[in-house]
Formats: sequence, structure tokens, C-alpha cells
Amino acid sequence: TDTYFHTKWLGILGEKGFLKGVLELSGTLRPLYLVFLYSLYKLLGLQPEVLVDIYLPLLGLIILSLTTYYVVSRSNSGSPGIISLLAILYWAPIFVYGGFQTNLFSLSLALLYMYSAWRQQWRKTAVVGAILGLWHPWTLAYYSIAVLVFLVLRHREGLVEKILLSLVIPWFTTILVNILLLESGASIVTGIISPVHPGFNPFFMLYS
Repeated sequence: TDTYFHTKWLGILGEKGFLKGVLELSGTLRPLYLVFLYSLYKLLGLQPEVLVDIYLPLLGLIILSLTTYYVVSRSNSGSPGIISLLAILYWAPIFVYGGFQTNLFSLSLALLYMYSAWRQQWRKTAVVGAILGLWHPWTLAYYSIAVLVFLVLRHREGLVEKILLSLVIPWFTTILVNILLLESGASIVTGIISPVHPGFNPFFMLYS
């Protein structure tokens, strides 16, 4: 599924330059993933199809395995080696065969997001949640529900502050950054600043 879109995105980023390309692709709502994808593309110098179909799934599975191992070992909830192996065996057919590369990487972020909430590390939850939202907002949407249910059932004391850190901040960051990257968002910000500083365009780098 992602093969078609990712190769197309790499073509746009390569043709128009990274900053202009990100602005044109702002409708994908995945700015951090675009940074990651384009960085790998430039670093490895591979054909887009080879990068997307071979290297991305392999890297994604390695990161998922390491993330699973870390979470399980820190939570003392089983054998880290066996569970990380089972995670790969379970998710590989779904994500690799289906070509859901973005989802594969975002799953590792989602595990860290849930783990941080479980450990009551609320500031870390906010940071990881924001990264996840800028990587793949749909995954953040799914796991936000899980975090909200967890908070309501287990952490009612100081609930407002915990919701603010673990849910509001990630979503506010995700929405704000994507609005600023959209052309309409750029026009709004420019319209606010221009009366004070005529001719000033905060997004000049994206258009140059």
C-alpha cells in the first residue's frame, strides 16, 4: 500500500527540494516521517522502490524488536527475547506483506507512548505522543483512546494534569505543526505578522 505513495513522495521531494516538497506534501500530515524517509533516501542513495520495499520493512522490524525487548525487560512482564521475536512473527506478515511501512515504525513509538503512560512518566508521554502524532496521527488517535481509558480507570487523582500532558499536548503539537505546514496555515500566520512587519514571510524558506 505505502510503496506507491512513498515512491511518489520521494519523487516530489527529490524534484522540488526537501522544504518545498514537504510543503506540497503537507496534506499527508506526516512531517516527521517525511524527514525520516527523505534522510534515509539521501543517506543510502538507493532506488526508491528498493528503499521502500526492502530496507524500510527490515529496519522497521529491527526497531520494533528492540522496542519490544526494551519495554518488556523494563516492565518485568515476561521473557523479552521470546516476546520480541513473537512480535516480529505476528506483525511482519501484516505490515510487510500489506506494505504498511509508516504503521510499522509508528507501532514502536506507540509502544513507548503507552509504556511511558504506564510508568506515569507524564512529560515523557507528552514528548513521545507529540512525535507519534507528527509521524502518523492515526496511530496516535488509536492509542490516545487506550491512554484515556487507562487514566480514567487507574489514575483519577490529578486527572486533568495527566490528560493535559499525555493527550492535549501531543494533539495540540500535532495539529499546530500541520496547520503551519499547510498553505492555508502559512497564509494565516503571514497575514498576522505582515501588518507589523510588512513584507515579512516566515515561510520564505519553504518557497525559495
